[in-house]
Amino acid sequence: IPCSGYKKAHSDCHTFGEIEDVTLEEIASKFPLVTMDAILEVEEKLNIKQYNKSMVAFVHKLKDICNSVDGVLRRIFTDTLMQNFNWDGRWGKTPLNTLKIINQIVFETFQTDTKTFELNVKKYVELSRNRVKQKARLHTKNRKRQEFYLGYP
Repeated sequence: IPCSGYKKAHSDCHTFGEIEDVTLEEIASKFPLVTMDAILEVEEKLNIKQYNKSMVAFVHKLKDICNSVDGVLRRIFTDTLMQNFNWDGRWGKTPLNTLKIINQIVFETFQTDTKTFELNVKKYVELSRNRVKQKARLHTKNRKRQEFYLGYP
């Protein structure tokens, strides 16, 4: 996502006596999230009022670009990272529905009913898994093709 069109999200909010001034460029530079540590860092920062406001502005920009839950989440998380998640944490996975970036920021941005939002997120997770499998199949196919034509892997 190109960052050049983002503007500063600024308010007179004081945190520890200083003005928090988070630009959308700073936020955009962290995405898509690649590791669990990156998610934890964002979740922690969402407790800061100004960062939270800036994140809302960032997600609104993403929504303006792609206008779908799937499109926004594809720009927030990598498909590989999403393999560790599902909606409610079944089968030893991490629950998405407890993440602030999902249940506060993205949910509020789309302003749909809870059930529709949940179904859209579940569909995103399913498609994400399919994309990872597709990439693996393509990699294997290309490796076999290279081995056939070149005689070595």
